Amino acid sequence: MPPIENMDAIFPEFIEYFLPIKTEQLMDDPNLRKDGEWTKWPGRKESKSKCFNASEMESFINDIAEAAARPTSTSVGLKHDRYWTSGFLDKLVTRAGEEVKTPDLVLLSKHTSLKDATWKDVLSVMNVVHENGRERQPELDALNTKYAEHIFNVQPARRFVPVCLVVEDELRITIFDRTGPLLYRHIPHIHKDPKNTLIAILGTLLLDRQDLGYDPTLYDKKESGIEGTFMKVGGVEYEVTTIYHERIMHGRGTVCWKGISQVDESVVVIKDQWTDVKKKNRELEILKHLNKGEESSVCTPDGVRVIPKVIASEVVMVRAPRVVEIREDEEKGPMVRCKIQVVDVQDTTALLRSPDGEKRGVLAHWRMVMTPFASPIQEFPSFEGIVTIFRDIIYAMYIAHSKGVHHHDISHRNILWYYHEGSARGLLIDYDGASFAADNNHQRLGGTLPYMPLNVLKKHPDYSHCYCEDLESLFYVMCYVSTMFDGPCNTRVKFSIGSGGHLDVMRWREGKANGKTQEDSYRFKLRSVQNCEERLFSKFAPYFEGFKDCMRRLHKLLFGPDNYLSTSSSQSTQYKGRVKALKERYEEGGEDELDEVKRAINEELRIWDRPSELVFHSFLEAFDDTLEKLWEVTEEPVDVESRHEQQKVEETQAAPVHETVGAEGNDGMEAEPLSKEPSPQMFLGQNVPLVQSPRKRRASEPENEEPERTKIKRSKPVAAPFQPSTVANIPVTGVDHEKKEHCDLLQPLRDGSNGADIPAVL
Repeated sequence: MPPIENMDAIFPEFIEYFLPIKTEQLMDDPNLRKDGEWTKWPGRKESKSKCFNASEMESFINDIAEAAARPTSTSVGLKHDRYWTSGFLDKLVTRAGEEVKTPDLVLLSKHTSLKDATWKDVLSVMNVVHENGRERQPELDALNTKYAEHIFNVQPARRFVPVCLVVEDELRITIFDRTGPLLYRHIPHIHKDPKNTLIAILGTLLLDRQDLGYDPTLYDKKESGIEGTFMKVGGVEYEVTTIYHERIMHGRGTVCWKGISQVDESVVVIKDQWTDVKKKNRELEILKHLNKGEESSVCTPDGVRVIPKVIASEVVMVRAPRVVEIREDEEKGPMVRCKIQVVDVQDTTALLRSPDGEKRGVLAHWRMVMTPFASPIQEFPSFEGIVTIFRDIIYAMYIAHSKGVHHHDISHRNILWYYHEGSARGLLIDYDGASFAADNNHQRLGGTLPYMPLNVLKKHPDYSHCYCEDLESLFYVMCYVSTMFDGPCNTRVKFSIGSGGHLDVMRWREGKANGKTQEDSYRFKLRSVQNCEERLFSKFAPYFEGFKDCMRRLHKLLFGPDNYLSTSSSQSTQYKGRVKALKERYEEGGEDELDEVKRAINEELRIWDRPSELVFHSFLEAFDDTLEKLWEVTEEPVDVESRHEQQKVEETQAAPVHETVGAEGNDGMEAEPLSKEPSPQMFLGQNVPLVQSPRKRRASEPENEEPERTKIKRSKPVAAPFQPSTVANIPVTGVDHEKKEHCDLLQPLRDGSNGADIPAVL
C-alpha cells in the first residue's frame, strides 16, 4: 500500500461550520464526559464493559447522537439520518478469491434497515481494536484499503471513501480517493481532544452525503413522486442508469451512464472520468479534432457515423468551504477578519489534499455527453451484422488516420454497434489513449494486453508507432470474438471445464499476475500468428466458419511477407530498394499495370511500408467479398432479430483516459464551426477502387436479375433506427441515400484512373 500522507487539508473548523450543532453543547454534557474523559468510551470503567469491542463503540456513538438530538435552551433537537451498527458481520467481502474480515461497524442511512443492507448502502466503515492493535498497523491499513476498494467497486458514484480506525484511545480517519489514501484526521488521544472527537463523529452522522464522498450532481425526484436518478449536463436534464463502471479504486474511475434527455427523449451515453489536470483532456481533445469538418467526414460512404460525437462536456462542480479575508475600519488601520464561505468549485482531488500532496497528481472529475448510444460487440444481431460492424471499424480507423490520429487501444470493449436504418453498424469508442501521429514516437504506448500488437510488446519496436498497430489489434479482437462466441446476442461457446483457458486468445491476457513478462507475451503471441491455422483459426466456433477465409486474407496482409523475421544487412538493402521501386510504380504506373503493382506491394512489402490507402482498401475488400458471398448462400438465415430485441443493453461506451483540465475549466468547449473539409472516405475511394457493398450492388442490378435474388429470404432488423439527440442531429452533407452520387465519385477509378489529380490524404 502506498505511504499515507499526514496532513489536514480541510480544517476542523470547516467541518464544524457545516454541522447544525455546536460541539460545546455536548462537551459539557455530564452523561458524556466526566473528569476530563469520555464516560462511555469502550473499555472504561463507567462503560461497564470488560472488553474493548465494536458493540461498545456503537453504544458510545449512539449516546452522542441522542445527546445531539435532545433540544436545549439555545437550539432545537436534531434528527440524525444515519447510524453506526455492528450488526453487519455476515456481509462477507471477497477480494482476489480471498475472504476478507468484515468491518466491526458500518455507517448506514436510517432509511436502510440492517436486515436489507448490502455493501451498496455502506457510507463508511470502522474497525475497533485493543491496544495491541498498534503493532498491527500495516495490516490494518491494508484492510482499510480493501474496504475502500470494495465500496468503490459496488458504488460507481463515489468520489472518495472515508474509513475509520479506533485503536484503544486513538482515532484515525483515512480518506481514499482516486489518487490513493490520505490520513485526513488523526486524534492521538480522544480524551485530551474532545472537540475534534465530536466533530469527527458528528460529521459522519450529520454532514451531507457529498461530504462523505458521494456525487452531489446525481439526484432523485421522490418528493415529486417520480422514480429514477437524474443529472444535468450542459443545461439539459437526463434520467440516468449505470451501464458500466471501472471496478478499481486508483486511476480514472470511468463510469458510463445511459442518459435519456428530458427535453427530447433522445438517448445518449454520459461518461465520467478522473483525469490529470496537468494534461489536456485527451479524449475530448481527440474527439473534437476528429469531428471537425462536415458530418460526412466521420461517416462511412453511405452516411453512417462510426466515431462518437461530443454534444456537451464539463468539469463537475461541487460546493466547498473557502476562507475569505474581509478588511474593516481601514481609516483606523488595516484590520483583517477571516470568514468561511461556501462556493462552487471544480471537483478535483485537490479539495482534500494540500500542495504537498500534489506529488501524487491532481485529478479532475470530467463529464462528457456523447452520441450515438450503442451496444457491446458481443450483442451483435447476425453474421452479416458482425462482418459489417468490423468493416465499419476499418472505416473509423481510416478516418482517424486521415486526420492524424491513432487509437492505440482497440479492444472488444471499445467496439460497439447500433442500428442505422435497420442495419447493424459499427462504432469505435474510447480515445483516452489515442495520440496524434506527430507525438507517437515521444511516448510509450499502452493498450489492452490481449490485443496489444507485436510491435508494442517487442522490446525494440520494428517500426514507428502507426495505424498498422490498430489494424493488428483488430485482428486479435476478431480472433477473440470468433473463438469465444458461437452465435449472435451474446451466445457464448460452452467449453468443457478447464479447456477454455488453454486457448491462445485466452492466454494472450497472461501478464505480471501470471508471472509473465512483456517479452514472454511477445514470444507467445508471435507463435500464435506464425501458426495461426492450427492455433487460432481451427479454434473458431462453428458459427464463424464462413469468416475464416476473410481472416486468412487479413492475416496475410498483416504478417506477410515474414514481417517479424530478422534480415541481414544485405537483405535489408535489397528490400529498401524494392520498397522504393514498387512505390514509384504505384504512384506513376498506368492503369494497365495498377492491379499487378498493388498485388506485388501486398505480397512483397511489409505492411508499414505500403501506402496507407492501399492497406485500408485491401482490408475493406476482404470484408466486402465476405459480405458478397452471403448473398450467394441459398439457405434461409436464422431470424435472430426478435431474440435480440428482448435483450436490454447493460453496458456501452466505456474505457480508460489520459487527459487534463485547463485553468478556465469550460473554455473551448463550444461546438466548432463546420468547415468545408472533404470527407477522407472520398480520398480513399478515389485513390483505390472500392468494392460496392452487396446491399448497394443488389439495388443497382438489372431488373431481369431481381427475381433470382428474391429467392433468398433475408432476415431484416425490426428495431427502429437510433434517433440521436436533436443537439447532434446534423444533416449529413453530400450524402443522398436515395441517389447514388456518392458511388459515382468512385467510378473514374473503377474505370482505371490512377487518381493523380486527387489531393494527398493528410
